[in-house]
Amino acid sequence: MYPAHDPIFERLFNDLLVTALPSNAPLKTGNDVCYESVSKANLLNKHFASISSVPDDVLIKPLPPVNYITNLRIPPLIEPFAVYCLLTGLNSRKSKGFNNLPNQLLKSCSLSLATPFSLLSNFILATNRYPRSWKIASVIPLHKSGPKYDISNCRPIAILPSVSKVFEKIIQSFVRILRI
Repeated sequence: MYPAHDPIFERLFNDLLVTALPSNAPLKTGNDVCYESVSKANLLNKHFASISSVPDDVLIKPLPPVNYITNLRIPPLIEPFAVYCLLTGLNSRKSKGFNNLPNQLLKSCSLSLATPFSLLSNFILATNRYPRSWKIASVIPLHKSGPKYDISNCRPIAILPSVSKVFEKIIQSFVRILRI
């Protein structure tokens, strides 16, 4: 039994109640109402796919040819210091991605990880092979506004692995320098 009107207990109970109820709440779209997790996931997947589809003519359109100033292609050299700066600048409060590698760990070990990550990044650029596991995203629904049970009030958020974000920032810095 808890003491009557204990503000700490009430706050914890209310926080638990607020976070626990939405996961058990049904989702609704049109006449469909889902209560089970798998049904909700399928419904969200169907909804997100319907609002973000790409026309077929765009998918089969070939990429334009790349014109090089020279035939010699030298991939940029990614220095460990640049990787170190990016790793130490990671936001510890951001999501860790599907691989469960927290940003705080990457940040804490940034000095040790800078050289191996720069070697890996240079290898990726030299071979033009991006790791398949870095392409995987976890898509979660984020409530915008309105009733939480209405699926049209959700938008998709893609959670990517932190290491892929660091690599993308490295490439982005080269693009800015070259003004491609």
